[in-house]
Amino acid sequence: MRYYAMKELELTFADCLVANDAEGFTYNARISRLPAIQEHKMITQAVKNGASLERIAAALNISPQGVKASLNLLSGINDEAVELLKDKPISPAALRMMKKVTGERQIYMARMMIEANN
Repeated sequence: MRYYAMKELELTFADCLVANDAEGFTYNARISRLPAIQEHKMITQAVKNGASLERIAAALNISPQGVKASLNLLSGINDEAVELLKDKPISPAALRMMKKVTGERQIYMARMMIEANN
């Protein structure tokens, strides 16, 4: 479907997310879980490209408030912690909890989550 949409729009190039081998298989082929940090980056890029919050919300089937929350998801999070967690399935609630501690503690928490695989 993506090919036909691009053909109709006369596009020859499209951005995409590339999954590594561990992310390439799901039990349900129709579900593709996008980590919260990648979702944040995708929405931020769409806004920079001029898409309205309402249009993004409609495309993702979420509320405009959800889009705003995703835009602010990483404010207050240490860059190194974000880098450690960028491809991990961390919940937005966990990221909001991380905002309550210092940057050094955020990095420590990120490393502990990765080591515990949780």
